[in-house]
Amino acid sequence: MFRYAGWLLVSALCACAADVTFYKDVLPILQNHCQECHRPGEVGPMPLLTYKDTRPWATAIREAVRLRKMPPWFADRSVGHFRNDRSLSQQDIDILSQWSDNKGPEGKVKDAPPPREWVEGWNIGKPDIVVQLPKAYDIPAKGTVEYTYFILPSGFTKDTWVQAGEFRPGNRSVLHHATVFFRDPDSRWLRKYPAGEYFVPAEQIARANAPSSGATTNAGASLLEERFLGYVPGRQAMVLPPGQARLIPAGSDIVVQFHYTTNGRPATDRSSFGLVIAKESPTRRFYTTAVANDKFIIPAGAADHVVQASMTLRGDAELTGFYPHTLFLLRLPTCPAGPGQDDFVRTGASCFCGSETLRSNSDGKPTPIPSHSSQRTGRLLPFRNLETGLRRRHPRSWGEDAQGAYRIESDRSGWCLGPTERSCH
Repeated sequence: MFRYAGWLLVSALCACAADVTFYKDVLPILQNHCQECHRPGEVGPMPLLTYKDTRPWATAIREAVRLRKMPPWFADRSVGHFRNDRSLSQQDIDILSQWSDNKGPEGKVKDAPPPREWVEGWNIGKPDIVVQLPKAYDIPAKGTVEYTYFILPSGFTKDTWVQAGEFRPGNRSVLHHATVFFRDPDSRWLRKYPAGEYFVPAEQIARANAPSSGATTNAGASLLEERFLGYVPGRQAMVLPPGQARLIPAGSDIVVQFHYTTNGRPATDRSSFGLVIAKESPTRRFYTTAVANDKFIIPAGAADHVVQASMTLRGDAELTGFYPHTLFLLRLPTCPAGPGQDDFVRTGASCFCGSETLRSNSDGKPTPIPSHSSQRTGRLLPFRNLETGLRRRHPRSWGEDAQGAYRIESDRSGWCLGPTERSCH
């Protein structure tokens, strides 16, 4: 009796594995987790839209998902649960593995879900405003390209609220990352440089008396110069829920920072970004501010050297996302939500050059940050270096740093979020 029941169970499991097909089981997973990047014109090295596209990669897909290399998600799954977690469930991994083990059966086309619709490459729908750099930038075949900037007037004559935004690189093969700032009309940041031309600011070039390998990777930008949009391979577009929006003050200038890398061939890039304007006045302001420390030296022989930074907000806010970033020599970066609280996020990467903002907890409950509260103010994740010995030097203007871009929001009573009055609008 029991032997027969066991035989039935094994037979059922084998039948289930044998029934896995591309159209019925695999394609829905690809649509929900992979095609955002793996389609023509996107960062994925090959499209995964059709059976013909996908079948040659069946073995590679199996190995990538079993090792959790794909989809990319670097946060420790045991600490924190996030709304934009793109990682696969174990059931999805098992389905993709079974499909590969069974030689990638196609199945019946009638079982396929409707294809996902994409709007001319945009992931935010049709933008209300598209800003394209007025000229291309030439990238050499070899060598190091310093962080490069471009300034142009925004054209906004009144305060404008934005609900969605996306950066589109012109040449993904050479663009490591890009950041879009909206420079406040009262800001003096980079005022001595001309608009309409690419330039490398002297503020970021390494100096003999600089405590780090570069003066600053953001050319002296203060915390008031808000990081509005950004691009790194795999990052999701910014789409805010109804009632939330980001503010572009009237008269602001657009400042775009580019980090290019050479690949052995001369190249050009002419990037663009799109914005979706909020259809109604928001009830909550969405704001990004950086908490950073780039003026530290890891002592020789130190096996564990913790680096921290902090800031105090002027108004009550809620932490809705966190973008950890560091370069080289790190181990187990964490971000505590507050004294006595569990970690908000932890990653075990040996180099977490973060590509994705971790967006709030999956239960939809952001972490409250009361104003002027030094003990609850968001603190930079503590980093511990992976290796011992003297800190390495590099012939370029960026090196080891430790920073976190905090995404916060507040209602109208807490509009003033930044560290000074000038951040209040």
